[in-house]
Amino acid sequence: MLTHGFRILSLGTTLAALAACTPARTVESKTPASAPAQAPASHGAARPAQANTMVAVSNATEVCRSAKRCRDDGACTSAGDTCIATSADDCALSIGCRHEGACDLIEGRCAPSSDESCRLSEGCTHHGMCSRAADRCIAATDADCRSGLLCHMEGRCTATEGNCAIRTNADCSGYPCLHDGACVAKNGECVAASTPDCKRSTTCRDEQACRLEGERCVP
Repeated sequence: MLTHGFRILSLGTTLAALAACTPARTVESKTPASAPAQAPASHGAARPAQANTMVAVSNATEVCRSAKRCRDDGACTSAGDTCIATSADDCALSIGCRHEGACDLIEGRCAPSSDESCRLSEGCTHHGMCSRAADRCIAATDADCRSGLLCHMEGRCTATEGNCAIRTNADCSGYPCLHDGACVAKNGECVAASTPDCKRSTTCRDEQACRLEGERCVP
């Protein structure tokens, strides 16, 4: 009996020792892994399309700005399939402003807004187109024409239907008569009509063109 008890005690001691040496199992959590956080929905989903539209508009405007109509007429901004004027600055930089006084933005196009716009243009200083009428510059009076270079150089000193023309002998009394001996108005031109006119001219003095032949002074 004692031996049997000893065996039971020995077996219990052995089991206890084995339990002490066996590491405890870690109980794995069955909680599912958290799903990765989703980025909040962007409110700018349409931005790529908007950006493309802006690029297209910018490119179209660049095409307009490099076109002849921008340089000539100030039509430098894209509007659908065409180019239009949208800025007085574009008008002011155009050839139309310099030559024709079309320096102001009026109802989507460049045009003169006053007589002053016309008077500052080459159209006035060269051709006598110094008065505004119906959004353009014209020669409204003989005074307009006389302020133009062509009055002095060619005799275009009389206002006729919005332009300057040669109409009288007085128109020819400047450079045409003094230089070329062409002192008579005929069919819208200044012509030489006499040998005395030729002899008084600068051409006679400098080039010996002192004789009348046809309607010109010749050597």
